[in-house]
Amino acid sequence: MEARSPRALEASMAKKAAEEKSAEITVEGIFGPGGPLEKRHPGYDFRASQLAMAKLAEEAFDKHQNVIVEAGTGTGTVASSPSGINCGSTCSSTYSSGTAVSLSATPASGQVFSGWSGACSGTGACGVTMSSNQSVTATFDPAPPPQYTTTITTSGTATGTITSSPAGINCGTTCSASFDSGTSLVLTASPASGYVFSGWGGSSCSGSGNCTVTVSSNLSVSANFVSLYTLSVSKAGTGTGRPRQVQAPGQAAFPFAEE
Repeated sequence: MEARSPRALEASMAKKAAEEKSAEITVEGIFGPGGPLEKRHPGYDFRASQLAMAKLAEEAFDKHQNVIVEAGTGTGTVASSPSGINCGSTCSSTYSSGTAVSLSATPASGQVFSGWSGACSGTGACGVTMSSNQSVTATFDPAPPPQYTTTITTSGTATGTITSSPAGINCGTTCSASFDSGTSLVLTASPASGYVFSGWGGSSCSGSGNCTVTVSSNLSVSANFVSLYTLSVSKAGTGTGRPRQVQAPGQAAFPFAEE
C-alpha cells in the first residue's frame, strides 16, 4: 500500500467530502429547474412558491420547529394554542418538548377548510404533542356555488316530456332537480303522439320554443300540452254549394273549398 503523508491524506479526505457535499440532495435540486421532478414528470411546472414552501419545511426541521403550510386553491388562516403560529403571516414556531399544541383553521370569506394532512387529519381541531419536529398542511378551497331547485309542472289534458340540459330533469318521471347558481339551463318540451306543446307558463319562460334560463334562485315552470283532434267533413246529396267559412265561437275561421 502506498504511503501517504498526513497532508496528502487530509487533502484526499477534503476532496472526497466536497464531492459528497456536491452530490447531496437539496430542496432546490429536487424542486428547481432540471431537477428529478422535472426529469421524471414532463408536465412538471416549476413554481417559486412551491420551492419556498419546501424550504420552509426544511428550515423548520433543522430548527426543531413546527410548521404550518396552506395548500389548495383557497385561502384561510391557521392559529395555535399556545400562541406562536398565526399562518397567514407566521407559519412556524418553536415549542418545548412535550408541549401540546392545538391548531385551528379558519377559512376566508367564500372559502372552505377541506382538511389537515401530515401530523393531523380530518377537519376538526388539530392536536400535536411536540416530541419531534412536526409538519402540518392545512388545505383551503373555494366554497362550491349555492344550488337552487327547478321544478316543472304540467297542465292541460294531454301529456308530454320536459328534459333539461345539463341533465337532471326528465319530466315524465323526474320533475325537479338542483343546479349550481349561474348554470345556463335549457328546458325542452316534447309532446306525446297526438298532442302538441302549447307553451310555457310562469315568470321565467314564455312562448313554445326551448326555455333558456340562468339559475339564480328556485324556479317553477309550467308546461302546457293539448290534444290534437281531426275534423273530417263530407258532402251528401245531389246539390251544389259555394265556399264559406265555418267558425266555432272563439276559434279561427277555416274555409271549405267547393268541389
